[in-house]
Amino acid sequence: MRLWTSTEKVVTVYSQGINQSSSGSDKVNAIINCHLATGRIGRPGMGPFSVTGQPNAMGGREVGGLANMLACHLDIEHQSHRDAVQTFWHSPAMAQKPGLKAVDMFRAVADGSINRPLK
Repeated sequence: MRLWTSTEKVVTVYSQGINQSSSGSDKVNAIINCHLATGRIGRPGMGPFSVTGQPNAMGGREVGGLANMLACHLDIEHQSHRDAVQTFWHSPAMAQKPGLKAVDMFRAVADGSINRPLK
């Protein structure tokens, strides 16, 4: 406890052992709450950092970096959800339907239904 309170910049790195345990949600909430309660979040050199087995899994789900869902697990096919995200981000346009997931995108490139990137 003393080490935490006497150190200004704290990064907590945790992985699937925390995330996927039977009380994973409680453990992650505790980590995040420690950062929130002490102001050690949202500034350079401090905050919780989940290292998962999937590239950007947490960021994709929470801030909308996935082609098949909106931020905060909102449904891209619900107009009210699209309106909420569009208003929050001041976005000039929003997709009306989900895009392809990664594996489906690779298949679509292979079968020619989407273009391959230019070299």
